Amino acid sequence: MLSFELTEDGWFDGLPPGQAPVLRTMLESGKTEEQVAEFWLSATGPDTTAGFGATGRIQKFFSNVKQEFNAFVCDDDRYEEERQQAARIWNEQGKVALVSMVAAVVASNIGLAVAAVVPVVALLFSLSAKVGINAYCESCLEDNDEKETN
Repeated sequence: MLSFELTEDGWFDGLPPGQAPVLRTMLESGKTEEQVAEFWLSATGPDTTAGFGATGRIQKFFSNVKQEFNAFVCDDDRYEEERQQAARIWNEQGKVALVSMVAAVVASNIGLAVAAVVPVVALLFSLSAKVGINAYCESCLEDNDEKETN
């Protein structure tokens, strides 16, 4: 598990100017961090631009991002070195650098662009800071147990 205490505010501070207000507006409208993250990865954006959006089977992007994020913060052995690095980054550089670092690790393991993953990682850190990292990880374990029994 992460060896430092997460604080609630400021997780969107390092996002590009157009992203943070969109995420905040969606959260203020009553959507959960997970709903906003799923929307973010599935949104195609304007017709004239290429978005991060995914359709069909590829909509598992959020599930894959969340699974890797959970493995990172909830004590998967393969991320031990990265968690130690994350603690140093947290202490020396703060949230913006931590979000960027974790997004890079997650994105590289699932084959997505880091730019697409950064807002999702910020949302997941925001959620885990709200409920506490221990409760967040416990919830993830319960979710995995339910999936295995179904």
